[in-house]
Amino acid sequence: MRKFLFGIILTLAVVLLFKYCTRQPTIVVKESSVLIQEQIKNVGKLVVTEGHFSEVFNYEDSKDIFGSYLTADKKALVVVNADVTVSYNLS
Repeated sequence: MRKFLFGIILTLAVVLLFKYCTRQPTIVVKESSVLIQEQIKNVGKLVVTEGHFSEVFNYEDSKDIFGSYLTADKKALVVVNADVTVSYNLS
């Protein structure tokens, strides 16, 4: 009877140890916004020209399936906004 209880306890210990070792670690997310802010403060620039650009891309495609009975249409509209700066670094 003692060997039977010892076997059950040993089996439970092995199963619990296996579950503990195979669990997935928690995901840790770190932000570095303070580092970016310090880098921006230490830059000295002489801005010569600034530009603001916008462009719209339109894509359409259709494909006939089963002759002309059924068509498949693809449509995409992409809007791009950009700010461009020409400057001299004074540091």
